[in-house]
Amino acid sequence: MDSFLKAISNLLDIPYKAWDPAVSCAGDHGPFWAYNGPVPSRQMIEEEQMNCAGLLNLVCRSLGIAIPGADVEDNYAGGTRVWHDYLQQKGVLHPFRPWIIYPMGTLLLRNYKSEEDQGHLAFYMGPNSIVHSWPETGSCFATIQSDYYEFVCLPEDWMS
Repeated sequence: MDSFLKAISNLLDIPYKAWDPAVSCAGDHGPFWAYNGPVPSRQMIEEEQMNCAGLLNLVCRSLGIAIPGADVEDNYAGGTRVWHDYLQQKGVLHPFRPWIIYPMGTLLLRNYKSEEDQGHLAFYMGPNSIVHSWPETGSCFATIQSDYYEFVCLPEDWMS
């Protein structure tokens, strides 16, 4: 968990950048950072910015975890729908229950529905606390919106 916390702390206060459907999500660039390789410099991340999936993908890169779709250069690699489908195929998604206290590092998911509702990914940090990347705030700690998330994935499941 120390490596996870270090990765998160290194990625706080990065500006948010929305998905541009004309640009592939795959590759060593923002806002998705869907590439299996070392984490780029903070300066590069700040310049190219990130979205919620980019935060997860950069944490994965810090921990040496493969990003779904990155090896095959899927245009949507590392995006909310690809993460959802990958974790669902692994059988490790569970319904989100806001009254449950989850382990730190649990992944909270809202699946992609449309360009208007692109879903969301966030890390559970403790009761009523998450770290995510959000349009108005960039990457930061925030309060959980209990009626927003649909699924959880425990740390040992998304980290393996």
